[in-house]
Amino acid sequence: MSDSANGFASPREFLPEPENPVVQWEDWVENFRTYLEARGGTASWPVTRRIAILKHCLGAEGQAQYRAIEHLEATGEDDFEKAIDRLNRRFSSQKGLAAARTDFFSREQHQGESVRDYAAALRRLANKCKFPMTADDAIISQITAKTNNASVRKELLACKDNEHFEDAITAAARAEINAREAAEFGNIATRMTPAEAVVNKIMTRWNGAKPEKVSGYPSGPNSSGRQQRKPVGSPCKRCGSNFHETVGYNPL
Repeated sequence: MSDSANGFASPREFLPEPENPVVQWEDWVENFRTYLEARGGTASWPVTRRIAILKHCLGAEGQAQYRAIEHLEATGEDDFEKAIDRLNRRFSSQKGLAAARTDFFSREQHQGESVRDYAAALRRLANKCKFPMTADDAIISQITAKTNNASVRKELLACKDNEHFEDAITAAARAEINAREAAEFGNIATRMTPAEAVVNKIMTRWNGAKPEKVSGYPSGPNSSGRQQRKPVGSPCKRCGSNFHETVGYNPL
């Protein structure tokens, strides 16, 4: 939804139709408060205007549900905060600590999800857990236990106890990238033909030097590898070969 008065986009309507909202209420109301702060000057608005903006952003179904609860008692420093309190009780998806911590510790890293995105998802869950440890420590522990990348786990296990959170995540992200690049290189290697693999192995062993071709030997992967005789003078009258004479030759 565009706000033409100041160029800021207002939050997406929370509940435009009678169905489940596409975003949790806690996230939506935080986005709404950020919008008011970014717009500026809203603190000096009359309370009725702030409530009107709130209702407008709720969407048609959200407004209908608010009308059903706006007569209820609520707590807050003004009518706007009381309206937020009513909506909190109506739409809140907050769980008890046990359930919130279960969500946190069961959250594994999804396939294709980067370490940084995984850490951000854990941060949202950790904010609801009230851990006795710091949220940073809990997130690092969870990534170490549930990451799907062995290189990331190894890097985090090697971190010092007083390692700064962002430094640990940066090291883990670097390990993730290195592991991905190594896997991609390995995939390229497996796509080589047998001949290309042999050449690559020889060139790597000889540090870039090309092996000399031995005269009289067949080249390529189909070579038998058996030592062959050098050509002699006149060809054999029986078979036409240049590698033996007719008289006294007993072919192998």
